Amino acid sequence: MSEQSINRALIEDLARFSDTQDVIEFLFGTAEGLVAEERYAEAETLREATDSLSAMYTTLTEFAGEIARLNFQVERLKDRTGE
Repeated sequence: MSEQSINRALIEDLARFSDTQDVIEFLFGTAEGLVAEERYAEAETLREATDSLSAMYTTLTEFAGEIARLNFQVERLKDRTGE
């Protein structure tokens, strides 16, 4: 939606009101709605980031376990060969 069409829609909405109080209440309601939408989007982004970090942590933990297992096997082989 372009800025011009948003402005046109806002002007049409404002034209429906008969007094200043109604306009102010409408504008505050609109602003509150926009803030709520922004907070929801931020929360969703944070959830996605948390999920991604959790998956990375799981992968790194698995890699660390595999590295520890391989190091143990290397040490056992060294003991067998006398190194």
